[in-house]
Amino acid sequence: MYEIIFNPGSRGHHGASVWNTVKKILDEKDIEYLLYETTHAGHAEELAYELTSDEKEHTFIVIGGDGTLNEVINGLVNPNLITIGLIPAGSGNDFAKSLKIPTSPELALERILNNTQTTPINFGEIHLNNSYKRFIISCGCGFDSDVCCDVQVSPFKPILNKLGMGKLIYTLIALKKLITKSVFSATIKLDDDYVISLDDIFFLIAMNTKYEGGGYKFCPDADPSDDKLDFLTATNISRCRLLKLLPKAKRGTHIGHKGISITPAKKISLHFSKAVNLHTDGEVYGKCDHVTITCAKDHVNFLLD
Repeated sequence: MYEIIFNPGSRGHHGASVWNTVKKILDEKDIEYLLYETTHAGHAEELAYELTSDEKEHTFIVIGGDGTLNEVINGLVNPNLITIGLIPAGSGNDFAKSLKIPTSPELALERILNNTQTTPINFGEIHLNNSYKRFIISCGCGFDSDVCCDVQVSPFKPILNKLGMGKLIYTLIALKKLITKSVFSATIKLDDDYVISLDDIFFLIAMNTKYEGGGYKFCPDADPSDDKLDFLTATNISRCRLLKLLPKAKRGTHIGHKGISITPAKKISLHFSKAVNLHTDGEVYGKCDHVTITCAKDHVNFLLD
């Protein structure tokens, strides 16, 4: 039995057409399923929590974007008991891109239905004061968080989504943020051992997957099954060089350039010189002056191959 969590509002209500395609195939194949349709922000998390509170095994099909998947991951009571098949229906679809999940709903569903093995996938956790939140793609602060913050409130996002150009909004706002470049300082502790202090930081990202921000390949070697996060820092980079590095980041060829550093770690503690925006999987969490980021000991099983 598949339990389907479906976000009809994903990518400017593109999710509805994806669901219609999926429903037709499931009905034709006489496959049993239960449908749960989200109606508001945070609803996918609420549904996932309610459904997994029995602490039994469940197999979900998630139809939505990275934000919907993030909500589901955050709602799971015991992630180790859960299997997920994703049918991408968002504007960014960074998780799907990183894990090579087809964007075609027919192909994505075929892989889910024909899959006989699951792949354990890591997720990250942030600990901030008395709060806790999970992420499955990335957690970042600085430039990428500022972009996410503006994307969420941009009146152009729904328009571009309807035109099938949802990723463009990330690039447009990214260019704007490059021009109004804001930097900060931080003290960073990796795995409770290695401590560094950095100034003129443009952004910091803890990546579980290769892509974030609508297709930017910030950490080309990130492996969401290696029980580590790839921690990227961008420091002491002029606006001119940032403009040149941004298109390189789309291809993952920014690695090795001066000011760009990637370090694998299981735990990252950050203390900032000022409050900065923090995001998890592209959803702005809020401002903070310190945070601890860890790779969770638990896993979620995904239907991928």
